[in-house]
Amino acid sequence: MPTPEDHPNWAKWLYHLGCHLHSRYEQTGSLEDLEAAIIHTETALKAAQDHPNRANWLYHLGCHLHSRYERTGNLQDLQASINHAERAVKDIPEDHPNHAVGLNNLGNHLGSQYRQTGKFEDLNAAINCAEAAVKATPKEHPYHVKWLSNLGKHLHSRYIRTGNLEDLEAAMDHAEAVVMATPEDHPNLAVKLNNLANCFSSRHHRTENPRDLELAIDTWFASWSVPTAPIFFSNT
Repeated sequence: MPTPEDHPNWAKWLYHLGCHLHSRYEQTGSLEDLEAAIIHTETALKAAQDHPNRANWLYHLGCHLHSRYERTGNLQDLQASINHAERAVKDIPEDHPNHAVGLNNLGNHLGSQYRQTGKFEDLNAAINCAEAAVKATPKEHPYHVKWLSNLGKHLHSRYIRTGNLEDLEAAMDHAEAVVMATPEDHPNLAVKLNNLANCFSSRHHRTENPRDLELAIDTWFASWSVPTAPIFFSNT
């Protein structure tokens, strides 16, 4: 028997259904699952205006919408994902573990907007969010490496825009730390190695040091050689 909409847990269960559908979308690529995840999460939010976990629900809705933006290129979804992420960061207390999660995702959404619009303020805001997320997360936390990787990518993007060598060196330091902290059999190691190789390549173009070119080639080959990596992966 379906749960009545006036049941006190109806909205919460609908929200969790949306999360599970989004997880399945990430595995299968079924756009129907993604659309359903968005609809269910939006409905849950409308039905539970005062729910104590509302900020967390907003954060997840932003993630679902960002996934649809990546799939369809709809800029309205991107802007909505940023709006929801900003609201979630504002509403989640700074000492709550999910605050850093929200900051990291807001930074990623702003990074997507920068790549779409080229607005430098979006890139700087993305870097600020990523730096705050890294600072708020202990080094032994499993997410610290993930946040550090995203910060490195944003800094590399700013180096490409401005030519500031300090940004490139920082991006390289972060990328190296991430590779060192990632197990050799981890599927994401290929992405991390690719990010580091891109940094070596950028420095070679800047300095023409042949050693950097050798390092870039060796690191790209190492990335290609990770046996557990997916056949196709995104570097965004």
